Amino acid sequence: MKYLVSILTIGSLTACGPIQFNPKAYSIIEGEISPLILRGKAKVINSQPSIDQLIIRDVGGTQLLSTLNALTDSMVQQTQDEISLRSTSTIGVQVKIIEIKIDSLLSTTPFLTYHSISTLNFVAILGNGKSVSFTTKHSAWSPTEDLNGCIHKGVVQLLSNQEVREYLAE
Repeated sequence: MKYLVSILTIGSLTACGPIQFNPKAYSIIEGEISPLILRGKAKVINSQPSIDQLIIRDVGGTQLLSTLNALTDSMVQQTQDEISLRSTSTIGVQVKIIEIKIDSLLSTTPFLTYHSISTLNFVAILGNGKSVSFTTKHSAWSPTEDLNGCIHKGVVQLLSNQEVREYLAE
């Protein structure tokens, strides 16, 4: 009996340790983003240098960790993929650069609820010098679905933004 109690105690303590969050891309559904017009080619760049581990969710003894650089990498890849899938290229030799920098991503669970709410703050720096700031919110039952969904919504918000769309088309 003592052996069983020891195993259960150790198991419950290790379950409370931090878990590395590795973002997964969600496919954008047809119609979420209007077709893009792209003059030339697009290059999406990660401009977030921070590789410090951050707690992006801390609820009920469970912590999810990531770095702003890794989160931004995921968003950069999703954005590049969606531009490739959803754009109609026109003649042009220009390379349209979009630098993305995630400033924060945090998932919480409101008091007396069982769902997660994430908030993502990021900036897109366009190759023409303009900078566009975004705040995206997402909600889901699962914390990982919530965080991945928030990054997904950020990509949709970015590629639906009029300034970004005009820049890609100019």
